[in-house]
Amino acid sequence: MAAAGVLGLALLAACGGGSSPPSGSAPPEPTASAPAPWRPGLAGAPVPAQLMLPRLGIVATLQPLHLGDGGELVPPEYGKAGWYEAGLEPGEPGRAVIAGHVDSKTGPDVFYRLRQTRPGDRIRIKLADREVLTFVVQAVEVHPRAKFPTARVYGTDGKHADLRLITCTGSYDRAHGGYQDNVVVFARLVQ
Repeated sequence: MAAAGVLGLALLAACGGGSSPPSGSAPPEPTASAPAPWRPGLAGAPVPAQLMLPRLGIVATLQPLHLGDGGELVPPEYGKAGWYEAGLEPGEPGRAVIAGHVDSKTGPDVFYRLRQTRPGDRIRIKLADREVLTFVVQAVEVHPRAKFPTARVYGTDGKHADLRLITCTGSYDRAHGGYQDNVVVFARLVQ
């Protein structure tokens, strides 16, 4: 935790491996002959408002995230997590991505304990209309920032409603832009 006071403003750009989400990460448009049922993420649908990982005591208000001028994911405010708004929202077929800080200048932040997540843990996403979606963790992986698995995190087969949680981990190296690794939690919708 010695590096807690040295976070850069572009923390999640570094945590995201500096790669922007692929442009094809949006779900396919429904056809006129087979209208899609309502699901989170459709125009006018309630947006994700809160993330809860009860076993670890993680509770985070969610905000939409955008790309910066360099194509990096702009981080959420400290004390919050955020989803990539131009991509998929939790509950849509495909892979929704939520990112959060591991720490801040004042101490642990919302995803400080994320690395302790384990397969079988439940992640709950509360939507603005109070509906709660439940995801089950399938895997937790740590990747060097320079080898961030962009396609596995943002890419999609469109068949399942998956969720990816991302934060920084590992050693903090000020000379090389901060944390050198990322933890990625892979989860799937179960309702």
